[in-house]
Amino acid sequence: MNITDSDVRRRLQLGEDSRWEFKQIEFVDDHPNSPSRDDFADEMTAFANTKGGILLCGVSDSGELQGMTPKQVSALSRMLVEVSTDTVKPAIRIHIEKRELDGKMFMLVEVPGGNYVHERSGKAFLRVGDSKRRMESDEYLRLA
Repeated sequence: MNITDSDVRRRLQLGEDSRWEFKQIEFVDDHPNSPSRDDFADEMTAFANTKGGILLCGVSDSGELQGMTPKQVSALSRMLVEVSTDTVKPAIRIHIEKRELDGKMFMLVEVPGGNYVHERSGKAFLRVGDSKRRMESDEYLRLA
């Protein structure tokens, strides 16, 4: 990934769009609790089924960095890899970069665009603007 700190700062000001999603993470005992694994899987499928995108983990919807500890970042990284390989079918090979900005740790997760229709539990999504939408049957057939 060639995303600089100034790129991240600019994105935090501009907000989410078709290629960027912010995810505030809640932890219990240094383990990610919210958003759920299914929510992450749905976001990943939405990006993979369009042209790919970036998840900024540890960032509120308003663009504020929440800051995470190294243990929290490691636990979140493991969980995201598990979700992208075990929950999403076919698996997505995400790229994770641990970053720090203004003394606050966060994660930049690149989800590449896929060559197949990616889904979770038979559900497929597309990224439309700054949100994910359930893929309709005609869209599914067109992509398949």
